[in-house]
Amino acid sequence: MTQLNSETILITGARGKTGRLLLDKLLTQDVGEVRAGTSRPSQADLPGTIVGFDWSDAATWQPALDGTTAVYLVRPDREDAPELISQFVALAGDAHIVLLSEQGAELLTDDDWAPRVEDAVRSTTENWTILRPSWFDQVLTDERFYLEPIRHEATLPLSSRGGAIAFIDAADIAAVAAAALAQAPERRRRTLTITGPEALTVAQVAQLLTDELGRPIAADDPDPLAGVTDEFERYIYAQLADRVAAGDYAAVTDTVREETGVAPRPLDLFVRANRAILNGEVPDATR
Repeated sequence: MTQLNSETILITGARGKTGRLLLDKLLTQDVGEVRAGTSRPSQADLPGTIVGFDWSDAATWQPALDGTTAVYLVRPDREDAPELISQFVALAGDAHIVLLSEQGAELLTDDDWAPRVEDAVRSTTENWTILRPSWFDQVLTDERFYLEPIRHEATLPLSSRGGAIAFIDAADIAAVAAAALAQAPERRRRTLTITGPEALTVAQVAQLLTDELGRPIAADDPDPLAGVTDEFERYIYAQLADRVAAGDYAAVTDTVREETGVAPRPLDLFVRANRAILNGEVPDATR
């Protein structure tokens, strides 16, 4: 393990689902400096050292990176992410890059977007760790995903064609990321698939929601491209639906326990803890 009290760690996407949780976790440890990278630093209510970081403004990259020894790198959801990440990692020098990728990226062809993002890191630096989590539990409590239909329509409209997903709590991803950042150099250059303790079909998740929320929630399997006009988003959504159906997100690993010593939180406990949010009794939690 490295001594984190001598580390300067940059978290890109510090306001995101895993970024904020990792930020909070690292700040409870003896870390030299934790930098919270955000495109809106003047508006960010974040702990740590707030720094400007914007994928659309390359002039912000070097100031955010200066003096860093490690970076938690959340890929931007944009078509040119592989090119941007390659340029960014080249500026990071010898810093340890911990990339947040996705489960099953190795099952795609080399010219697909997710493998190209991973290759942008591996081909630019030898000091890397790649995290491949399954779907976040938090998509259920995020109004940009499934919160509103669960609340107001009593449905879970997730395109799957019967495929299962090994849902994982973002807090468990952050815990694995923190452990990866503390690994000694000889324990780097690893790819870690991070999942919850079981894979569930959408019908099973709907039943779990029904049981925990005390009201019936129905599973739905809508057209993943309905209402989606952006070409890159159509590519991503169609691929996600195909991959769920193919079982790419169904494999279960014990990575959380192996890396942190603690078992991952099951989805039913996540739902139980967020019952008030899912039932509309309190505001949403987009993180």
